[in-house]
Amino acid sequence: MLTYAEKKWGNCSKAVAYELNFVQMCYSSESRCWSDFYDILCDDCYKTIQNKDLIYPKGSFSKKDYYILDLYCYGVSAKLKEDMILYGVSKKVFRPIYASRGNLVLGYQIKPLNILPPIYKENGMIEASCCKKCGRIEYEIKDDLYSTDAYDGLGYPTYITQEALDRVQDVNGLYEDNDDVIISTDLYNYLIKKYPRLECRPVFLGSVYDDAEYIRLHKN
Repeated sequence: MLTYAEKKWGNCSKAVAYELNFVQMCYSSESRCWSDFYDILCDDCYKTIQNKDLIYPKGSFSKKDYYILDLYCYGVSAKLKEDMILYGVSKKVFRPIYASRGNLVLGYQIKPLNILPPIYKENGMIEASCCKKCGRIEYEIKDDLYSTDAYDGLGYPTYITQEALDRVQDVNGLYEDNDDVIISTDLYNYLIKKYPRLECRPVFLGSVYDDAEYIRLHKN
């Protein structure tokens, strides 16, 4: 049986890690917004830090074991969380997600503790702006990488440097966005046996500009 990654991106035998790419979206209550859970650290660029556990209405919450939240961070069920902890992932990586009413835990947000060195250049991104007050950098994808044709609209695999790969632990956040999660191949191989439909994007050493699909789309 082909994995999600193999179905979407083909041969993954050279993958050195995997990035979470969960599809099922969970929506928060209209009465709540990101400012209920995040503090603003910089008034100029609105750099934020999470200060509270997330709260979601029970009725809109996914029954799947993995999902993406509408604040664009990833969540897992209690079962998947326990499987990851049994493997060796630190409990500190998980923050509870509570129901809007009562004290029911609906699932767990993944908050990586290990942040990898920058890999934005390898993935066709540029520094779009730098906050003069706090130094925060915002990144954006170069125009020529916006292609609905690439891998049937899924976008390219993630690419990583040797420096970043050397620092990969079981669960990692990206320097460019800490809520983007890369997991080790060992953890991925462990989880895919238990969750064969787990949605992950392959991570390869190198650069997107050497990707066969990128070359095909830009050969003219």
